[in-house]
Amino acid sequence: MNSSPTNHQPLAERLRPKTLARGIRVGNERVRKLMQRHGIKARGKRKFVVTTDSQHSLPIAPPVASPLWGLTRGNCWDNAPTESLWGRLKVGRLYGRGFATRREAMDEVIDGLTFYNHKRLHS
Repeated sequence: MNSSPTNHQPLAERLRPKTLARGIRVGNERVRKLMQRHGIKARGKRKFVVTTDSQHSLPIAPPVASPLWGLTRGNCWDNAPTESLWGRLKVGRLYGRGFATRREAMDEVIDGLTFYNHKRLHS
């Protein structure tokens, strides 16, 4: 069994290394039962919502990038780590929360990035 935390493992299995690091010996099943008893659940991804409408008769704006830029073919995996980071940040820190000010939201993003880079269990 792989002990490194991943998104594919249940939350109880991902919490177990933290309990062991604190000197608390507990099994995955015990963590799962305690979470269930206290109503603790992992946050899931939000449902995908289409925000564009391509079927319209409005004029289309001309491209603003240089014509040479559109000729290069990129690697589709170049952006994957960044997308993964923002996905984790949004689900873990931003979804389901209301912020009184833009500054408060920005502070939460900074706190999330700090946690992601320095405090989380790295796999």
